[in-house]
Amino acid sequence: METYTLASGNATMIAVAVAERLARGEVGIVPTETVYGIACQQGNDSGVERIFRMKVRDPQRKLQILIADQAAVTAVVTPTTVLTALAAAFWPGPLTIVVEDRHGMTHGLRQPDHAFVAAVLRELGTPIVTTSANISGAPPATEAATAASDLAAAPDFIVDGGPCHGRASTVVRLHGDGRLEVVRDGDISVEQLKAAAG
Repeated sequence: METYTLASGNATMIAVAVAERLARGEVGIVPTETVYGIACQQGNDSGVERIFRMKVRDPQRKLQILIADQAAVTAVVTPTTVLTALAAAFWPGPLTIVVEDRHGMTHGLRQPDHAFVAAVLRELGTPIVTTSANISGAPPATEAATAASDLAAAPDFIVDGGPCHGRASTVVRLHGDGRLEVVRDGDISVEQLKAAAG
């Protein structure tokens, strides 16, 4: 397992290296503005399977999709008025929006507010599938060393970006009838979500 340490002036070089490794099908741990996450390129089915094994996670539970910008939503789902309003109000930031695509599949979308992850997404050119770097049910990792040691199997690489702020994103599900369902509490309140959604 290779470790990259983010420091002043080397973030772009590491973002390019990480994007190349993800494009080759590797799985790694990266920092975000919330907690450390295990990540692979969207569409990497074997990588997704590895993430589930590393976390000892129920395969029926969905993973989060990190996107570079709001325009990238259209590659996954058809945006609704409410989705667009929430994205405009809280992205980039700690809000995961769970929506259904036209095939009835659910997806949890988030645009991260983290310069390094944003750079990786730009370099990669596709979304990243991710989830918090911890055994399922355990507290999310906020330090790189903990993220690497607490999993059931090792990733291919880890990016040490220092401490993360330690609170996972708010998760809200958008139902077809317009209802908002808060699946997981976070820094964004129900009142803020309702106000933004109109």
